[in-house]
Amino acid sequence: MSSCAACQRPAVAVLCRGCVRQMIVALARLADGPVRRTRARRRPLRHRACGPCPVVAEVYRQGVAVDVIVERHPGLLADLEDVVVQRTRVPVGIDRLGDDESRLPWHEEASDLAQHARTVLTGWVRVLLDDHPAIASTLADTSTSGVARWLARRGRTLAMLPAAAEAAQDIVDLHRRVAHMVDRALERLFLGPCGALRIQQDRVVRCEYDLYGRPDRATVLCQACHTEHDIEERREQLRERLRGLLATAAEISRAMPSLIGGDVASSTIRRWVRERGLTQYPPDPRDARRAVRYRVDDVLRLAGYPLPEHEEPAS
Repeated sequence: MSSCAACQRPAVAVLCRGCVRQMIVALARLADGPVRRTRARRRPLRHRACGPCPVVAEVYRQGVAVDVIVERHPGLLADLEDVVVQRTRVPVGIDRLGDDESRLPWHEEASDLAQHARTVLTGWVRVLLDDHPAIASTLADTSTSGVARWLARRGRTLAMLPAAAEAAQDIVDLHRRVAHMVDRALERLFLGPCGALRIQQDRVVRCEYDLYGRPDRATVLCQACHTEHDIEERREQLRERLRGLLATAAEISRAMPSLIGGDVASSTIRRWVRERGLTQYPPDPRDARRAVRYRVDDVLRLAGYPLPEHEEPAS
């Protein structure tokens, strides 16, 4: 048994199973987001003369006639295209195909990364086709997302190439850079760990994958277990978990988009001390800046999101 060319763990080929899976998952997330499946039973057919057909009724009783409705969310590369033209920040009423004054703003850094993504992915397509020219006809979708999807389906073949370690490093690094750009530019909201129960290695465990939601959507899908969460319900859970917490004005201000879906400036929080009687608490002894703290409950109440009353927190 040889060693993995990427991580030096035992491997039967160029890459170990862990590195192959990491590369395929990175390609799949670049191409497509989580998939939501909904099962819906069709209505039984009826004859005009005799009503419900007994044959068709038996088929439905056995559960054969079931539609599976699949909703596929866009992947990271599609989100990156939104960042390039800053599509999620366009004011309502602006015509995307209008004159020069109504054109979309352009994100230069995201545009460079999108071009880099296409260069990296198409480059590995060419390398793969040099060794396996017979599969060239299967590449129908030549968009960047389509190329990533095609590579993901042939990830094990890609992992057998002599340069597989370099391919894995390029693809995993590309996934990391695109995910960072999308999370930063689209102002995703941190909504806490998923918390859904799932089966892992014959054990029931709680999913600890951190959720990041889009401010223009009502739900968020966990990238790990594909559980869908309502964003407003997640905000309520976060507000409840922060009961009694003391934090500085700057820390509370940064958390407000995730907690209430809106902004509250740190200067506003400090002004509420004078104008609305917001209580101040001593600084954290570990804080070198000695910044005064506020109870998160009090700030939420003044912002219009009160929590039930509770005992005073320890300073």
